[in-house]
Amino acid sequence: MPRASFPVALLALAALLALSACDEPKPRGPGAGNTVVELGRLIRRTVLQRQVGTPPPPAWARTLIGKSPDQVFAGRAVCLGNLDQITRRYTAAPRGVRVLGWGWDPAAGVRVARVVLVDVSYHIVAAGDGGAPRPDVPLQVPTVSDPDSGWVVNLPQTHGKVDAYGLVGAGLTACPLGHLEF
Repeated sequence: MPRASFPVALLALAALLALSACDEPKPRGPGAGNTVVELGRLIRRTVLQRQVGTPPPPAWARTLIGKSPDQVFAGRAVCLGNLDQITRRYTAAPRGVRVLGWGWDPAAGVRVARVVLVDVSYHIVAAGDGGAPRPDVPLQVPTVSDPDSGWVVNLPQTHGKVDAYGLVGAGLTACPLGHLEF
């Protein structure tokens, strides 16, 4: 190889390596990569796998697990939000997933601070807190003014269907936020 072309070949190799590093990692295992609609656009995310068990629910929610929302919440409200995607799989006992979404209480003009997940039998199976960074939400939904309108819930299930409800009005009222089948 002539001397003048060696730096060109080295630069070309570096460029190829940089481009391959930009590619999204390929999902591994069943359901490991989910295509979801997030704020009107399709995205593809790779789910992280963790060799730990699903963390327990927050202390405030431990007495709610297993109950029907009708047993514990006085009413229903209207919120903006979504249950967007699975972001992590817990592969040790208890196995489960971490789900991400966002929620906004338009009546109060604040983010949803707490969230519960309800299974197909209409029982609360998991709960989590709001305040997660979601700077994409105010960019797409102008009525949402808080870039931390996201929420995260650790769910001790590996598959199924769940509905998310935000807790508003001092936590006494539930508002639907979204549905996920996985």
